[in-house]
Amino acid sequence: MKFNFVIICLILLSSCGFSDEELKKGWWKYGSGAHIEDVINFDSHTLSNDTIYSGKEAIGVIVDREESLFGMSSRKIFIHPIIESKVYLESGSDNSIGIYHQK
Repeated sequence: MKFNFVIICLILLSSCGFSDEELKKGWWKYGSGAHIEDVINFDSHTLSNDTIYSGKEAIGVIVDREESLFGMSSRKIFIHPIIESKVYLESGSDNSIGIYHQK
């Protein structure tokens, strides 16, 4: 019974997201999937309603956020690219979502 309670708590904690302000702290490094840029930071990018802008150009939409589990893994954001970068097209990848890790 206690084991089930612990499992349920872990699932609930891992599904919690984080705020836009927390998202803007640090920088985000490309991990896998669709590639927009190697690094995204909000000193040089802007965020509006989950849309990421580089200058005035929208480059991606955040479709999901994943909180780290007790600090044992990095936070992740899942981004659907609005622009199809040359690297993404050349890789032949059919992944439509890019995963970025907070550093």
